[in-house]
Amino acid sequence: MNSEAACRQLPRSWARVAIILLTALLFISSFAVYFLFEKNIEIIIDGKSHHVLTRDCSVERVLAAEGITVGANDKVLPAFGGRVLDGGTIQITRAVEMTIQADGEELKISHIPATAAEILADADIAVGENDLVNMELDAVVTGEEPIVVSRVTTKVASFTQPIDYQIERIPDSTLEKGISKVVTSGRDGRELLTVQVSYADGKEIERVELASSVLEEPVNQVIAMGTLNQASRGGRAFEFNEAMVVEATAYTYTGNRTATGTNPKVGTIAVDPRVIPLGSRVYVEGYGFATAEDTGGAIKGKIIDVFLETEHACRSWGRKQVKIYVLD
Repeated sequence: MNSEAACRQLPRSWARVAIILLTALLFISSFAVYFLFEKNIEIIIDGKSHHVLTRDCSVERVLAAEGITVGANDKVLPAFGGRVLDGGTIQITRAVEMTIQADGEELKISHIPATAAEILADADIAVGENDLVNMELDAVVTGEEPIVVSRVTTKVASFTQPIDYQIERIPDSTLEKGISKVVTSGRDGRELLTVQVSYADGKEIERVELASSVLEEPVNQVIAMGTLNQASRGGRAFEFNEAMVVEATAYTYTGNRTATGTNPKVGTIAVDPRVIPLGSRVYVEGYGFATAEDTGGAIKGKIIDVFLETEHACRSWGRKQVKIYVLD
């Protein structure tokens, strides 16, 4: 082949090279374009996030590609129909079931966590100035406890009520120590009260006094308290710690010893130790000096049982009110 023929074939070789180079360039360009438009997107659902690589810029298509469904009451930012750029974020807050109790009804709603005020507003439940809510209105509700709205009403009422009388005790040297008597009987007074009563869902929760006036003054009860601690019986004077009026019965021999282990005899009495301690020396009017040595099943409170020698004497004694002086 001569040089002239070679020169005529050169353009065909260059054409082939050009085609190969152009094909490679197109392939590289397509590959670059693919990666040029792929985006790194962060998806956050209820605070938990993960990243995805996608060529989509539509929020709806990105979520669909990831198999993420969105409920009717869920909140999505950016919203459906919006677009997301490389490095951007799609945030989803899931709605939860919440309970609202108000006006005698229980309402179930689906709502994203929000303040109590926002949830009540979205549910068209108004809260009056005096109404009570079981939580702060700016507290974030997550559905763990219900929102309870109590309707508060008030009314003013007037009524009378008693004024308790007071007890006044005065010393009286003519009465034995331990003995008292009513000098003046007590009597309650009356007053007119005007109050404001508040009700929550019909139940009273507060009562505030607005005014009061006395209709009748109370009368204090006056009791004379004995201070005398000396007495004289049968020509014998004695001092005592306390005097009291008791109910006295009588008993005779039973074959048993007394509660203190002694043999019963005239001068022995049975007592309630809570009133008169065992071992106390006493003077019983109509019986004489005695010692508290015994007890009995029927001897409760201010009751004593005096010992007598015979059943006849016991029947003659009977049951009577007597004054007893506790000497020590």
